[in-house]
Amino acid sequence: MSTSLTIVHFSTIQRLQEERSSFRPGSENERIADYAIDLCLNPGRTAEDAHHLHRNVRRDAKKHLYRGGQRETQANARALATQGYTRDYADELGYTTSGPSAEDECLAQHSDLCDAAHAFAPMLGPWGPQFLTRLLEGSSIDAAASVVGVSRATGYRAKQRLAAALAPLRPQEAA
Repeated sequence: MSTSLTIVHFSTIQRLQEERSSFRPGSENERIADYAIDLCLNPGRTAEDAHHLHRNVRRDAKKHLYRGGQRETQANARALATQGYTRDYADELGYTTSGPSAEDECLAQHSDLCDAAHAFAPMLGPWGPQFLTRLLEGSSIDAAASVVGVSRATGYRAKQRLAAALAPLRPQEAA
């Protein structure tokens, strides 16, 4: 079903463009307004009221940009850690997470952690080993849970149990 843009979309886009032009170039608010315009251009986004559409696209743009910034920070910190830089160097650059997660270490084939994860997977249930394999292949928790036939919530609980089981095996940072 193809939906075209409505007058509500156009009035919201016009309002967002006016807001964007009032913000300082390169500012967070300008980026949010710019991304909100992109979201508003999606013909699948329906709305009957311009006020609600404006509020929703701004909220979604803020969330998207915030999550993207978090992922970038974590990825940069992990990259520094795998290259042998210390936590102090990562903190100096503004990256607060310095070590790879248990899943990242398992992906890197650190045998003790990987072996422990594979040993623990059957305790999750009959679907546990396949769920772990999907996670290690890069599937999201939702996708892995769907493939093995469990609910999304069960997938997230299984990931938490797996992380808790592997936590004692992770190397401790020297204080």
